[in-house]
Amino acid sequence: MSRPETSANHTVYTQSLPLERYTVGWICALPCELTAARAMLDHRHVRPKNQSKHDENNYTLGSIAGHNIAIVCLPEYGTNKAAIAAKSMQATFPNIRFGLLVGVGGGVPGPITETGPANDIRLGDVVVSLPAGQGGGVIQYDLIRREVDGFRRVGLLNKPPTLLRTAVASLRAERRLGRQLTGLIEDAFAPDDECCEDKCDDDEESEGERWTYPSTGRDFLFSPGYKHRSSGADDCTKCMEAKSAGDIITRRPRKTTHPKIHYGNIGSGNSLIKNGLERDKLAQRDSIICFEMEAAGLMDDFPCLVIRGISDYADSHKNSSWQPYAAAAAAAYAKQLVCSITPQDIDSLAPIQALQLLLSGNRMYKADDTPTCPSVQAVLRKLCNFPLAIVQANAYINNRRLSMDDFLQQYEQQFIRPMSQKPRGPWNYDQVVNTTWEVSLTVSSSWLLIA
Repeated sequence: MSRPETSANHTVYTQSLPLERYTVGWICALPCELTAARAMLDHRHVRPKNQSKHDENNYTLGSIAGHNIAIVCLPEYGTNKAAIAAKSMQATFPNIRFGLLVGVGGGVPGPITETGPANDIRLGDVVVSLPAGQGGGVIQYDLIRREVDGFRRVGLLNKPPTLLRTAVASLRAERRLGRQLTGLIEDAFAPDDECCEDKCDDDEESEGERWTYPSTGRDFLFSPGYKHRSSGADDCTKCMEAKSAGDIITRRPRKTTHPKIHYGNIGSGNSLIKNGLERDKLAQRDSIICFEMEAAGLMDDFPCLVIRGISDYADSHKNSSWQPYAAAAAAAYAKQLVCSITPQDIDSLAPIQALQLLLSGNRMYKADDTPTCPSVQAVLRKLCNFPLAIVQANAYINNRRLSMDDFLQQYEQQFIRPMSQKPRGPWNYDQVVNTTWEVSLTVSSSWLLIA
């Protein structure tokens, strides 16, 4: 396992790449999540020098397994901040294919049964957004409609891209995935010799210890109605002293401390859930196994996968003591995911900017025409993701009132190729110009007929 090169307490930046070479966008919301993301990079790159003037993000650049990745940490958490950061990222990095939203979240242990909680989610585990039930992987739980018989959730967010869902399926088949994540965390946060020598306070928790598993003795699951006993305290010492029978939920001990991976719907909204009863009510209504506050701002316009390390149980006992390890576990899973995808697979996807250009300018847009729809991806491949070709194709689609499938059929059957032979000499254009000529000629011809 490789780590970013370091020398004398500072990171060595190995290279500077054109902004067009970055294809994966990694978004986090907390400083500890950014630290974990940086630690998982194989190589660090020089920060961008010609960032878009409207882009206020601060980037960490690097690579994992040959994939060039742009990492950004939000100034504050929330769905709106996440949406703005993702939009700005695309302005600077036009070839971003998909995003990863990686960080911490609040786990849902589920209703209590005779054998323990229905979902055996524990602190330090990892939750991955995958469609389950009526959800697409991320559910905006606070987007509701007031009806006669109560509140009803409305709207459905897009699923993660097919490429990411198949990569997740591949990782699910790994028998020792939890052990692999532990190895990545230990390798990424192994203490440097310089840090050990400079440490002068024996009582101070070392940097490496912050990112290791805190111990099962610090993982308490209180009953949903048992409230935190000390406002502002970052531990549950008084809660343990005041507890009575039934206030602590007993769970079967695990054989190892390696993180377990859970898959399902992640609840996202602008409200911080710190109430065990409310948590269980929302979780039961929408089949949610984790809560967080950014994903709902991304899924429709920034195709991504959400990966959350469990740092609390979304109840009043929520605190930050588990956040470093939970962030590291989520980042380690994200690294394993990226390593399971080849650069060629990523290159086969259309850039997010091209997807938005096609769908936003298409008046014949249907509910099924999502960024992950096969026909949408096929149209963009035919147009080589070239912006001018996309704009002209939209004009043709709108003029003829075609669906994406109809456009593909006409493209195959009727479009002539006036520039199929590449010019020689200094005007040796790429195929994208040939495609633009095809669309342009057809649109111009239709306009002449209308005139």
